[in-house]
Amino acid sequence: MIAGQAYDPADPALVADRLRARRLCTEFNALPEVNAQAAALLVLIYAQIGDS
Repeated sequence: MIAGQAYDPADPALVADRLRARRLCTEFNALPEVNAQAAALLVLIYAQIGDS
């Protein structure tokens, strides 16, 4: 990957990242409307988001 190492989808850090993203996406999708809580979840998922 970035460090020149082979990609290992079972790498513990990648597995943890995928599980975290899945949990946050599930939480986002369960919200009844897009609001401040939804925006906060999007920042957690994507690190940063635009204004629109």
